[in-house]
Amino acid sequence: MYSLKDKKILLISIIVVFSVFGAYLVKDSRGTDSISWMTIYGVNDFNSFSKIIHYVKNLMVPIPILLSLTEIVTFNIFGSTSFITTICYRIALVLCYILAIYLSSSSRSKMLLSAAIGFVFLWGTVIIHPGNPQTYDIFFPFFVLLYISSQKYAVSQLDSLNFSKKVALICFASGFFLSMAELMRPFVFFSLPLLLFCSYQALRKFPKKYFFYFLIPIALFSGTWHFYIAFQHGQITWTNHSGYNLARAWEMVDLPMLIPETHNQPLGPDRWVNLNTTEHYQNSQIIQKAIFEYILTHPIQSIRNFAYRVYQMAHVKTSIYTYEPNHWILYVYRPLVGMGCFWLFINFLLLSIGFAKYRRLQIFGVPENILIIITTLYLCILTVGEAGEEARFLISLLPLIATLPIYSKPEREYGQCH
Repeated sequence: MYSLKDKKILLISIIVVFSVFGAYLVKDSRGTDSISWMTIYGVNDFNSFSKIIHYVKNLMVPIPILLSLTEIVTFNIFGSTSFITTICYRIALVLCYILAIYLSSSSRSKMLLSAAIGFVFLWGTVIIHPGNPQTYDIFFPFFVLLYISSQKYAVSQLDSLNFSKKVALICFASGFFLSMAELMRPFVFFSLPLLLFCSYQALRKFPKKYFFYFLIPIALFSGTWHFYIAFQHGQITWTNHSGYNLARAWEMVDLPMLIPETHNQPLGPDRWVNLNTTEHYQNSQIIQKAIFEYILTHPIQSIRNFAYRVYQMAHVKTSIYTYEPNHWILYVYRPLVGMGCFWLFINFLLLSIGFAKYRRLQIFGVPENILIIITTLYLCILTVGEAGEEARFLISLLPLIATLPIYSKPEREYGQCH
């Protein structure tokens, strides 16, 4: 172990160096407006308050609500979304890996290794992501790592019993960052109960009000939006397209007859069909039901397909549809991503064995263990939940993998197990 002073000096030095080289790598990077998903809407469609309200009231497709509203407001103020798609996108690209370095700072070697791997991951992202540069691919891991970092800081205050306003603010921020991550990708909703449980375990030695501070922003942002879409549209998650995503990964399933989508006319010139309809949601539900029934009735074939999807993800693709980048760093990038995923699954296995051995729920409250659990879960969801853009799916998880999470026994932060 090295001293706290040495740790801070090394951490700051690495962050400064990484920031300089990272800023150079992302200097030409630019994302795409999230509101332009499937070319249904354009950011210039909403030039009045009434049109914005109509958009919010009727949104069913998987466009991140807060991110898209930020794009609309930015466009109406500045005449461009460059603040989000260029400035914030580039900053988040670099900060994702700075947060990964911070979370790996428990040892000198781990911190240096995380920085080196993160630099290769960042370089690969800059080359690969232009194939479909959705900004939420980057904002999602950024908010996840902020959530974990906040939890880590809060847990670090247990020994000092420093239950201050600062810790209360950190708990609130942790909940806010988790909510923002959930509002970036629809599948995060299914992990919320698990993450709430893990965060409760992390904060359980604090007075109960601190966990309440953590819950406030989740209820305020994610809770409000989910309550509204459930009441207005009958949607569990904020997407009416998930069945179609699943169908891409389960092509062997014979789909039943779908209902006609009679209200899918494009909303303007040069726009694609309008998927923001109730009929599209109903068809998505029909497809989901057919796929889930197939999985239950064809277990052997389903296991084979799952294995095939894992193989496709493990292949570490670098092309996205017709976009096929060619750069020497990708020959370093691909094996590093593969080894990072292998490291993740090894530690997930160790965590599972550790829980079986100790049988202590507190094991789920260790921030590093939370990171192992959710990264593995999200990787599995992306593996079997869609196909065709594996290169892009991995990009959204690389900052989490770059933390090089190591399974931590519960006694390391919660006292000796008995």
